[in-house]
Amino acid sequence: MLSMMSEEGRCMPKYPFAFHEESQINERMRAKLFAWLNEVHLKFKLLPETLFATTNLVDRFSQVCPITRSEYQLVGVTSMLIASKIHEVHAPVLGDFTFITDNAYSEDQIRKKEHLMLSALDFDVTFPTPRTFMDRFLVIQGMHEDKSCSDFCYYIIELLLLDSEILKFSPSLTAMGAIYLVRKILGHKSLWDTNLHGILGFKERAVRDCARVIVRIVNQVGTPPSEQNRFCSTYRKYASAEFSRVAYIPQ
Repeated sequence: MLSMMSEEGRCMPKYPFAFHEESQINERMRAKLFAWLNEVHLKFKLLPETLFATTNLVDRFSQVCPITRSEYQLVGVTSMLIASKIHEVHAPVLGDFTFITDNAYSEDQIRKKEHLMLSALDFDVTFPTPRTFMDRFLVIQGMHEDKSCSDFCYYIIELLLLDSEILKFSPSLTAMGAIYLVRKILGHKSLWDTNLHGILGFKERAVRDCARVIVRIVNQVGTPPSEQNRFCSTYRKYASAEFSRVAYIPQ
């Protein structure tokens, strides 16, 4: 765990988050792309870690290379292809990604973009994400056996993918802030676990500050959100029985 925390800063997008100065994309387009990638992730039935790794790759590449509007989706599917090769046992093939984009991009275009992205990122594509830390923290806090509770925590951190303000915090602190908030919402007697403080060195004030930002982001979701709301696809996912319908929990 401590080794993961020592590595997490290496592959974090820079904050304040800003796209490459020559790019044609903006925050609204980022949210729209990430919402669509979430739907693709569901359609392909990929592992959660693949989604988090995908968004990290998109953000980091967006900061170091200029991107036009027409190729932003290409960057998204290419990032998912790279992440799938790392985290999936049976990763989607190139043809799957051309199909999911209605043949907007050819296999050759995706292959070339993959080479460009790997080079721009120095092939640094393995790293811990908020989901990585969440899996472990839930076990430490004894919350992993309660599916509705753990699903709620996963729901919160997936919502956070759609707002770049959360990038001011490390993946480990983001996961801990989400757990802190969920414990409060669910009425746990204690919001703070001294085990995590002792083992990992978290300060409650830092976790509380992160939780406040999370609250501001989550408050934008709406119950239910409109179809135009950037959080709509994530809300629909976690409103299903498969994920304990945690999107319906009052926040």
